[in-house]
Amino acid sequence: MQLWLLWELALVGEPLLVVAPSPSVSCEAVAAISSLLAPIPCSSDLRPYFTIHDPDFHTDLAASSSILLGVTNLFFLPAFSSSKRLPSVVSLLDPHHHHHQFQQLKKFVDKKPWSSLPWTQRRHSQAVWSTHAPATKPDTSVLNRLVDAIPSSPRMDESMSLVNSDILRRHFEELTTNFLAPIAPYFAVPSSGSNNPFVDPPPLPAFDEQQFLGALASRGPGKFLAKRLRSNWIDLYRRFLRGPNFMPWFRSRRANAEREQRRIWRQARARADVRTIVSKMPELELVETFNAILRHLVAELDLQVYTRRLEHHF
Repeated sequence: MQLWLLWELALVGEPLLVVAPSPSVSCEAVAAISSLLAPIPCSSDLRPYFTIHDPDFHTDLAASSSILLGVTNLFFLPAFSSSKRLPSVVSLLDPHHHHHQFQQLKKFVDKKPWSSLPWTQRRHSQAVWSTHAPATKPDTSVLNRLVDAIPSSPRMDESMSLVNSDILRRHFEELTTNFLAPIAPYFAVPSSGSNNPFVDPPPLPAFDEQQFLGALASRGPGKFLAKRLRSNWIDLYRRFLRGPNFMPWFRSRRANAEREQRRIWRQARARADVRTIVSKMPELELVETFNAILRHLVAELDLQVYTRRLEHHF
């Protein structure tokens, strides 16, 4: 079972080549792999169905970017063998040629070494080739929950596939959420506990990669991940922080946290008793608070004018 390996490859943005027997299987596989990262948006270069007629065919895609590439033409195997950055390869069979989709999952037992990859293979097979050293362990409790039975009809087969898909999606979403949990303090919004809500709120904690990794290595990954990670788990965090998915997700979460902080302090200013606040202030602080109140009033008036213009426009 290599779903956990695929989750890691997508998480850190390693180049990944999906070799499928048909365009539909190729697109579905690329979509499924990228969806393993939920709730993180996949920021790799997604090419669900890539052909030799694509304008980028003659560029070394694996070396230039983090890419998740779906193809059907076996020619891409020898084409990528000369890449400066060899991609991991997922080779798939047509799911309709198997009596049960669960049996396909069971074929992903061992990750094969790169030296065994048949660059000139003439038929589609089902295997994974990668140099990536996995940091996560397959969760046997999840595998044991998957429905394993021979379907009696196409409708039953579809129903079983939906059940298994839901089990796996819930697990990987929980895995990703727990993986991201150590970063949550950088989005924590302090309450408007200041005696003066008219001053600017304190900035959110600054993120420093080395400081974060050092503190994380000292305290460990947390209870949920502790039994699911191998000894090289800190390297997985390091590669994630330097990969294509971290910074877009971090900036988005940070922007949401800053908006929430502005909302909380705005509410606090609306409820504040200005006379009580300024009654005990020294003169210098009183002047600074007066300027802050004036600045916030002007901002509120500008916001009202902007909102009215939008309402009038639409």
